[in-house]
Amino acid sequence: MKSETVMLRFSVRDTGIGIPTDKIVRLFKEFSQVDGSTTREYGGSGLGLSISKQLAELMGGEAGVSSEEGKGSEFWFTARFNKQAVGAHKESIPPADLHGVRVLIVDDSATSREILTTRMVSWGMCPTVVKDGPDALRALHLALNENDPFCIAVIDMRMPGMDGETLGRTIRADKRLTDTRMMLLTSIGIRGDARRFQQIGFSAYATKPIQHRELKAVLSLVLAEQDGIEPKLITTRHLAREKMNLFINRKVRILLAEDNVTNQLVAMGILKKLGMRADAVFNGAEALIALQAKPYDLVGIGRRRKTPLRKKQNT
Repeated sequence: MKSETVMLRFSVRDTGIGIPTDKIVRLFKEFSQVDGSTTREYGGSGLGLSISKQLAELMGGEAGVSSEEGKGSEFWFTARFNKQAVGAHKESIPPADLHGVRVLIVDDSATSREILTTRMVSWGMCPTVVKDGPDALRALHLALNENDPFCIAVIDMRMPGMDGETLGRTIRADKRLTDTRMMLLTSIGIRGDARRFQQIGFSAYATKPIQHRELKAVLSLVLAEQDGIEPKLITTRHLAREKMNLFINRKVRILLAEDNVTNQLVAMGILKKLGMRADAVFNGAEALIALQAKPYDLVGIGRRRKTPLRKKQNT
């Protein structure tokens, strides 16, 4: 059953200098500027609008601008979103208790198997390790016959013979293994992987190396969503951070030095969503004053070129 969707339109207006009609067509092209001269007043690489347009199109929408010289401009984009079901649960999912959970580790690297085993045992889990896909299938079927199935299989992507993706497809095609969740670990991730592996049937996906607390959070979130309800999104370390507030108990002082108000708001919002708090200042002088007042653990500094590009002089 397809989710109902809605198209939203976002726009920003200004009352600035406007853009000449014959220059508008260049705005959304890569490395293109309205003023292409080397002595232009306003800097930038000419990539921002091009990237924004591509993102809007990936979200089922488009981007554009309308402008009048001397009166200002309006930049806009549209994007399509799935509508949330009526009465959908909005609270964070509590982490599952990993104690006693039976997990199958599938990895051809003995070092990786040892690291995962040590960590999972420390969480109270009951891991079994195998080195390849065929051994994994035998272990899964043996567990079924013993009426003690694995709750989750943590599978490495790059293995000789049967790789992680092929193993995942094979497991998901076996109706007897429907209740076994799968997490894929890969050392090489590319754009679109998470969605592709979700379509195969993986419940979680992460690139290596993954921090121990992030792995624990992902496993906890996957198992918390088990109870016969498929998670809407494949669980990643980023989703786990957001839903489980991994940083909420970490007493870290953060100072953000950024002169762009929008960048400040975005950064502060992300940190707040992660359960962290930060102070923001607008320049280096304010940052130095703030550092004398508080012992910050981390300072984030925005970088912006202040001087315009100059003509290259012949020597």
